[in-house]
Amino acid sequence: MKILFRTKAAYHLYFSTMYSRKRRLEWVSGMSVGIDAIDNEHKMLIAMVAELSDAIDSDNTDEIVLEIFERLEIYVKKHFSREEELMVKLNYSRLEPHKKQHQNFTKKISEFKATLMDSYSVSTAEEVNLFLFNWLTNHILIEDMRFSLPAHERGLSDYQTKKQTGLKRFSTWIGGEISLRQRIWLTALLPIGGILLLSSFILFSGYQQLNNMKYLLAQNEVMQTISTLAHSLQAERGLSVGYIGSDHQQYSSELVAQRNLSDRYIAQFNQAMYGRYTTTQDDISSYVDHLRKKLFRLKQQRRDIDQENGSLPEFQLFYTQLITALLNLPDTTPPLKLRSDIVLNIAAYTLVLHLNEVGGQQRFLGIDVIESGHLTPKNHDDFSRLIGEQRGILHSVDQLLTAQQKQQWLPLYRGEAEEAAQAYQSKIYQAAADDQLASLSSQQWFEVMSTKLNRLKSLADQLFLDIEFDVNQNIQTLKARLNYSAIGLLIILILTSLSSWLLTYSIISPVRRITKAMKRLAQGFRDFRFINKFAKDELGEMVDAYETCRINLLRADIAETLHSRRQDFNLKIKIQEREHFRTLASIDPLTGVLNRREFNKRAQYELDMAWRYGRPFSLMMIDLDHFKKINDMYGHAGGDLILKAFSATCLSRVREIDVVARLGGEEFAILMPETNAKQAYELAERMRIEVSELQVSVNGSKAQVTVSVGIVAWSKRHQKEISNVLADADSALYQAKNSGRNRSVIFEEN
Repeated sequence: MKILFRTKAAYHLYFSTMYSRKRRLEWVSGMSVGIDAIDNEHKMLIAMVAELSDAIDSDNTDEIVLEIFERLEIYVKKHFSREEELMVKLNYSRLEPHKKQHQNFTKKISEFKATLMDSYSVSTAEEVNLFLFNWLTNHILIEDMRFSLPAHERGLSDYQTKKQTGLKRFSTWIGGEISLRQRIWLTALLPIGGILLLSSFILFSGYQQLNNMKYLLAQNEVMQTISTLAHSLQAERGLSVGYIGSDHQQYSSELVAQRNLSDRYIAQFNQAMYGRYTTTQDDISSYVDHLRKKLFRLKQQRRDIDQENGSLPEFQLFYTQLITALLNLPDTTPPLKLRSDIVLNIAAYTLVLHLNEVGGQQRFLGIDVIESGHLTPKNHDDFSRLIGEQRGILHSVDQLLTAQQKQQWLPLYRGEAEEAAQAYQSKIYQAAADDQLASLSSQQWFEVMSTKLNRLKSLADQLFLDIEFDVNQNIQTLKARLNYSAIGLLIILILTSLSSWLLTYSIISPVRRITKAMKRLAQGFRDFRFINKFAKDELGEMVDAYETCRINLLRADIAETLHSRRQDFNLKIKIQEREHFRTLASIDPLTGVLNRREFNKRAQYELDMAWRYGRPFSLMMIDLDHFKKINDMYGHAGGDLILKAFSATCLSRVREIDVVARLGGEEFAILMPETNAKQAYELAERMRIEVSELQVSVNGSKAQVTVSVGIVAWSKRHQKEISNVLADADSALYQAKNSGRNRSVIFEEN
């Protein structure tokens, strides 16, 4: 199924490089609608707009720009006519809205042409050009793209696709006419359901048994780790009891070595537990967390033992609880359906581990009795309880082991080591009765019991090996059964694969092509499009989303370039204005108002406007009273501060159209367009009063100043010479000074 295509011209220009270094709009293959005649006209229109842009950038004459605009107007009408004829052939549903857009654009072109002919300027031409960029590209990418698919379906497109085989054409038809959900249903109804139903029970049962065996094998590894760690902690417990009982005089080096060994086994235990239980097994997970916390507290218990913080019963209880918790961990796992011989071996293995713990408790109890030098009634009861537990566990182990196992392993739990332990325990009882416990060696008792416990550990290891052997053998048997079942099913699936190939291809192939298109889009290519029909399903929505994304990216690229072009244009204007003002140097550097040269220019302009249109304007000349004395009193720096404050006051009171200027020294002028003499006088009085109330901080003191103002309103007798107006204003100013200063005077002709 040919989904993606390129334009026939295949320019291989991408929108990331759509504009040259001069930001010139160019055609790219992603803008193709698939009809060469339409595409060629689009190229010509874009070329004309780009030519217009170049003409504006080069500051060409308005005649050249208008000539390009006239050619563009003619070609647009020709192009729109061809598009509308094509849409009529296609019976295009959006024909009328499309024609309406054409008519509006044609009308807009005529308006732009009239605007340029009436008052041509570079900025106006640039605005027109930017509008053309935006409208043309958006029209192509949105409106014209919509009729490209109907044109291809009607055979009016110029795209060429490779010849397809019969199977691929059939698969293409399925992809366009049948939804994805329906194709999945068809695949599910292939004639393999019955055979799968018959085989499912065998496969499921075998698979479940295989998983149980694998789980048990993993559990056995955990149990072996627990057994080793518990055995090491039992020895550490006994040595700790001896170390405490001997007032920290004996067992020091042995205890350190045993702690190091226990730490190594704890690390192995943590590694074995890592990630083994999921969050769905809340009970097991919480139990393991509880164990980890106890193991973490072991370090603190060791420090307390070394620093003699705490009592011996507390330490014994902690170790016993920790070891018991370790041995009870397998009981928290869910039960499994297993062969009876494996179940019996697991039960025997668990009992031997508990038997080892009972022996460990008996070992540290004997050390405590020997080191303390007396056998209390409680110690005697504990010994009796432990002996009873041992006998019960040994009896249960005898019941679980086979005759062959008993014959092979009897010396490990009823041999010389057991007899030696019983003999030494009797010796403890006798020495306690004779008050001779001090004659016994707790070290010897520890070694005798350790030998017994090591034999029990060996028995547990042998049981572990038997369990592991049986489980592995069972796993191999189950795997063979599953393999045979899988081979049978595979033969059936091969026989039905040919009939399902077409349906599979119709699902996978579009997804792969969409993936390829999205990768191309992510790499910056915008020219891949979909032309084959898709059903209204998930794949169709994916194609629509891709096409929307592609068009939006094209529009975003265009918008970015237009924005950059507009910024460049605005920056160019600002630079020109800045250079212009720098050249004129029109601002008085001290006060920030206009200087005399700029004021004369503005005043002459207002006079010309007044002369031409008969509009009123007034002018006032202002002089700071006794400014020489101010300079003598406060210095030139203080005088400058007063001049700045006065200028700021003037600027705050005048309108935006009024012009404030410093003519020189302490002499200022204000030009007031659209103002008669009375209005000017009112403004002058307000400013005069405000200035008189102004207090300027100079060298720690408050300086005040007054002003005299001469006002004149322009009339025809001034002719077109601003010097005449200035002379009358100066005369009024002179009169204000002679009248006592700090006043405003309007020039009277008489």
